[in-house]
Amino acid sequence: MAEKIRYYLEQSVPELEDLKIKGLFDKNEITMVMRRRTDFEHRITGRGCKPKDFLRYTEFETNLEKLRKKRYNRLSKVGMIETKPSISDWAGTRRIMFIFDRATRRYPGETELWSQYLKFAKSNGAIKVIYKVYSRLLQLQPRNINAWLSAAKYEFETNGNAKGARVLFQRGLRLNSESLELWLNYAQFELTYISKLLARRKVLGLITEKQQREAMETEEAKLEQEIKKSDDNGDELAGDKIELPSTEEIKDQLNSLPEADMNMLGNPETNPA
Repeated sequence: MAEKIRYYLEQSVPELEDLKIKGLFDKNEITMVMRRRTDFEHRITGRGCKPKDFLRYTEFETNLEKLRKKRYNRLSKVGMIETKPSISDWAGTRRIMFIFDRATRRYPGETELWSQYLKFAKSNGAIKVIYKVYSRLLQLQPRNINAWLSAAKYEFETNGNAKGARVLFQRGLRLNSESLELWLNYAQFELTYISKLLARRKVLGLITEKQQREAMETEEAKLEQEIKKSDDNGDELAGDKIELPSTEEIKDQLNSLPEADMNMLGNPETNPA
């Protein structure tokens, strides 16, 4: 146990040295931080450990990180600190997540630990960590309705992934088919999704499938009416056909013509053509 505690404490040495180099904490403050961390490590690794010990540990680290950011912002404005990113910029957040991870592994049934873990990860925008935590939580607590609702809500409202949220709802209902709350939230999700689709169509000026089908039916009806009207007009004009004379009539008309005067054509001398 002592070796394990010492190992975890040694991991924070580079971070503390960087804080001292930047001038964010002095030697006495760093010594106090190491003393408090040692005390917390002994508490959470002992037999009498409780979930609240992990929460107190994370609270201390969170306050320490807030103090670091406050001092960093104040000194960076006057140019009294090196602004180049270093290990102390992300080590605090990573340490807090590591403490939460250890807490949820030791007490997987404590919903408060999971809730605080997710809250901290969301506040820091750690998307990969959030997915990892939700995956572990749903595997360890498949009967936890609030966990399914929280995961689906995050997927739909934060990430805008309706397909992923629907999958989570359906998996939750497969394991908790008797949960009325889960069914109601699933129905509400589908209605909300449909309303968003309709609102988006309205904004983009698109018509719905029903409106498109009605428009096509109207156009087809108009086309049929025009075809029918053209057929009716064709029947009315059928009596106005131009009739050509028959062959006998043409012959009679040709015979009634006077004979041609051949002398009008002239002779080869007068008409050489």
